[in-house]
Amino acid sequence: AVFGEVYPDPVRVVSIGRSVADLLADPKAEANAAYSVEFCGGTHLANTKEAEAFALLSEEGIAKGVRRIVAVTRGEAAKAIAEAARLRAELGAVAALPDAELEKATKAFKEAVDAAVIPAPDKAALRDELAALGRRVVEFQKAAAAANKALATAKAVAAADEAAAAGKAFVVARLDVGLDQKATGEACAAIAAKHPALSALFVSVDGEKGKALAYAAVPDAITDKLKANEWVSAALVPLGGKGGGKANSAQGQGPNVDKADEALAAAVAFAAGKL
Repeated sequence: AVFGEVYPDPVRVVSIGRSVADLLADPKAEANAAYSVEFCGGTHLANTKEAEAFALLSEEGIAKGVRRIVAVTRGEAAKAIAEAARLRAELGAVAALPDAELEKATKAFKEAVDAAVIPAPDKAALRDELAALGRRVVEFQKAAAAANKALATAKAVAAADEAAAAGKAFVVARLDVGLDQKATGEACAAIAAKHPALSALFVSVDGEKGKALAYAAVPDAITDKLKANEWVSAALVPLGGKGGGKANSAQGQGPNVDKADEALAAAVAFAAGKL
């Protein structure tokens, strides 16, 4: 038995270089050892041209010391090779997309490659190219995050400067940097450094994701009057969401992106009633 298979008696024998009849005629002849003789465990071809085409689909270990390969020939091989060519062309189109569209496209393409019945070398090559595109996505996301932080900080500090100049105890403004809590958090930190007595609440909308973010920061010295978690909760009522956090810092999200102005108004009214 080989690979757990049990051969019948009689069993088909394949010999390369000498006929089975000649082998059986003199089975103990030393010359027989010069030929490849084996029990037949599959399909044999008289000539490789009968296969027409060949595609190795996979090779894997299935047990200790045992590996299995899966391959196709003829029409199935031609289909696998053609599908690999189609996917290579599609990947070229994906690679030409703007960086902002690349993450979604590569995720969908990866699923297509994983499910594709194509030659193993082609699948490996496509995955290598996908990995390179993945690195492009990461670099783009890093740059976008840095730009988002800079934009949020610039907008927040400008609004805080205006509020401080007007003698206000708090600032409420719309930043629109998506759902980037790190960006809004850094914006609040920048305000705390420049205007340590000023409380701040910002609303940011992400239309594509259909959510709005509210983020608040309150100086520790006045949390007995205005608590960030309560302030955020008041702003999130129009947004249809709930928040969480502490008295000095809190955030939350809601789905009513068209209610951002109402959320800002609610935040102003709440803070004005506390300070």
